[in-house]
Amino acid sequence: MVSFALGGDFRSGFVSGAMGTLGGNMASSAIIGGVSSKITGGSFAEGAVISAISYTYGRISNSNGAESAGLKKSLATIGGVVGKVWNLPNTMVGLVYGAVGYVGGLIVGTSPYVEFGGNEIRFRNILFMSAAMTHGNVVLYGTSTSPDSQNNLFWGTVGWTVGGEEGKHVIQGQILGPFYYPMHILGGVMSIFSNPHPGLVKPGEIDLWHRNNFMETGPMQGSVF
Repeated sequence: MVSFALGGDFRSGFVSGAMGTLGGNMASSAIIGGVSSKITGGSFAEGAVISAISYTYGRISNSNGAESAGLKKSLATIGGVVGKVWNLPNTMVGLVYGAVGYVGGLIVGTSPYVEFGGNEIRFRNILFMSAAMTHGNVVLYGTSTSPDSQNNLFWGTVGWTVGGEEGKHVIQGQILGPFYYPMHILGGVMSIFSNPHPGLVKPGEIDLWHRNNFMETGPMQGSVF
């Protein structure tokens, strides 16, 4: 998946991952993998990233304690970067939507602004947004909803927030990349023809699209899926 996300192919990605394990540290592994990828028809950058991930994963498998924790953190950082690249087409949609809503908000006086929170860019108080919506690593908020707004639609979710839910959608996008929208459409259509999720507190108050959409019910309860 990493190789495809970076625009490469299976062969160069496989070779880079295998060769990268020969390096004595992450830097040398990245160089070896990059060169190997170039030789087999891929790009140096693609091979370097895949090799660094392969090296880190191998070290985690053969280490413990503080070293393992540090390596896991490094792998999570690399995975986050790859996820954002994979999610970039969705993020571009969010940036365009956010920019239009921001300008509209300035015109009508909703006091829009932009902030950065953890793993996402947030457009706040924008026009053309009733509540909240996620596109890639961009989360859009209207005037009636904030990241701290309560989202207690399911039993056992007291204290869960809209910001928490949208953050899970961001992670969905980083996992699914360009498949995020098709999966959301599939989940929504299935939800329309399904009964409400049994965990909903007030099923009658949830619209057909959200009431049993597998892309929504997880984030509403604090999980990615």
